[in-house]
Amino acid sequence: MRRLTIRSTTILAALVVPAGCADVELMPDEPEFRVELSTIHQYAEPAGNANPVSELAEMARGAILIPLRDSDGNQRTAADGTPMRASCGAIMVSPSYAVTAAHCVDNENVIDPYLHRLTLEMYAKDPALQTGYLTATNLTTSSSDWHDFQHPQLTASHGYHTERFTCRVVVRCGDSWGNLNCVPLHPAADVALIKCDGHPGNKYGHIDVADDDIDGAPVFMPWAHEVYAIDDEEGDGLFYDHYTRYTENKAENLHYFGDNRNQLVPLRSIPWEGETSNVKLNQWPAPPNDIRRWTDLSGCHGTSGSPVLQPDPDVPGQWQLLGPAINPNGPAWNNRLCADPDAQGPGSAHLAYAALRLTQQAVSGVNDCHELTQGKGLAFLTWCWLKDKQWMEFDPFPEIWCLSCGLIDWLRFINEPMAVIREESVELQVAIAGGVGTRIAMLATAAGDEPGTLSVVDAAGRVLAEAEVEPGSVAVLSAKLAEPIGGSIFVRSEGGAIGVTQVQVAASEATVQFTDAIERLGVGSASPDGLETPLVPMSFVSDPRGGFAALLEPGHRMIMTRSALVGGRAWSVGFTAAGQGRLLCGFILESGEEVVQDCRIRRGRVAVKFDRIEHTPVAFFIEALEAEAPIVIDDVSLIDGR
Repeated sequence: MRRLTIRSTTILAALVVPAGCADVELMPDEPEFRVELSTIHQYAEPAGNANPVSELAEMARGAILIPLRDSDGNQRTAADGTPMRASCGAIMVSPSYAVTAAHCVDNENVIDPYLHRLTLEMYAKDPALQTGYLTATNLTTSSSDWHDFQHPQLTASHGYHTERFTCRVVVRCGDSWGNLNCVPLHPAADVALIKCDGHPGNKYGHIDVADDDIDGAPVFMPWAHEVYAIDDEEGDGLFYDHYTRYTENKAENLHYFGDNRNQLVPLRSIPWEGETSNVKLNQWPAPPNDIRRWTDLSGCHGTSGSPVLQPDPDVPGQWQLLGPAINPNGPAWNNRLCADPDAQGPGSAHLAYAALRLTQQAVSGVNDCHELTQGKGLAFLTWCWLKDKQWMEFDPFPEIWCLSCGLIDWLRFINEPMAVIREESVELQVAIAGGVGTRIAMLATAAGDEPGTLSVVDAAGRVLAEAEVEPGSVAVLSAKLAEPIGGSIFVRSEGGAIGVTQVQVAASEATVQFTDAIERLGVGSASPDGLETPLVPMSFVSDPRGGFAALLEPGHRMIMTRSALVGGRAWSVGFTAAGQGRLLCGFILESGEEVVQDCRIRRGRVAVKFDRIEHTPVAFFIEALEAEAPIVIDDVSLIDGR
């Protein structure tokens, strides 16, 4: 298998092409533009295609644009008058807050955090970007002036979808960057927290900060940078000297040009040749006084602040934040804007991240879970439970959970925390609109060796659902609230302690558009292997309205586990489906049995009715039984009738 590289090595993306296409010439008029093919790669790829393994982390990733300022606070300009800006990575850790590196938002460029605002750019994935980014890679100039550069602009037709939010710095840790609301655990700390208007984490989601930095765990980094292919050589006075070569005088490097002249492409790190994962290396200095940890990840000036992640040890298919990327290292960086892929390899220190303890310090005061759940009913996200602790004692990852309950365990891929109720009545705040029928459901199991009884009661004292909860088994409680009931319901336990999890509330006639993170919660993808393969988060891509739609792969199932389904009801099901193929849809019952129908696509829509289902469903699914390409699913409605 041959390895093709581009001569300047300033392009960072690897294009994955089927093995039989290795001789395809992508740009025959540009002989120096050579993109590496197949699975032998450089160190990043465009993050446009579906990737369930990193889905949640990639959606929560963004880039911040920071105006570069002079000592008077005015934005600096380049030789041709273009406003200058720096770019860094960031990741949402709550509905409004994101973590980045402190040196990205230091007190030279963010002198007054209330006056000097930043821009957060977020990215919606689109499979078209996997090749569509090539349109904008060719950097040219029409004159001898290097700053007169152009490249074709990426648009939605190329799979490029961005949204911008205004943010301000609220925490900045590190003596060199101008401490703000932080007494740093070490003077050389380099972590910052920004708060953004518009709650971008509501739409794009957010991830947890890790509890522990696990030795031996692989690392992954989603980030963003412009991707150019240029015919250059050192000393050319053109693009090598003013892009490839890094200079402290940022006015001399076109990477720092603002005014939308550069477009950042969402990227993700990829394993080394032979599928060798990126790894953690030594901590410096030695714990417990460490301020950074080295990895063999690589990137560019502009990668700083990007999230370095490790797999969540408790939740398959999810990643958790260790810290922002902060330090480059080694000969691969020799005065270059981007590290040279030919001068690095696996197991060598290339990029460091801020020590986890410093990241934890920066986010310690974050608490805006109410902004995620406001007007949306209950959303017991792990992050919100751990940071807010707003309604009862809980065990975040309980040992009491029924690890042999098969179907229920498999559907709980989100691994939500469990509240333990001991002979008490607990009030649950719920957002229920007056006059709208509402469904509620939850899972329960005994929290000890004694059985117990769990009841769900409305504000008027009416028992809506009740179940005997036995040790080693799971009870599904569900009810239909036909009348408006104020803002609370109550969960009562009698007998042994009972663990309650996956509390679900849904309006009876609501349409799930997947626009907000809460609407995507509990939507998973199941492979044809079924229970033999864990449920993983569904892949979501941009839809024409600026929101998201689910991307259903051929042979896979999309399973919705948080629709508050109730038994003893008939169902009207509807959704949009862009693509061709035979679909099945149906309900999975608590017994593991399924009620299934063909769901024919007619003019881009599916509408089907299910007769009364006596037993309680625990999930709804759509399966691409016969399809040659992915099918885009959106606007799912599950309306219950008598």
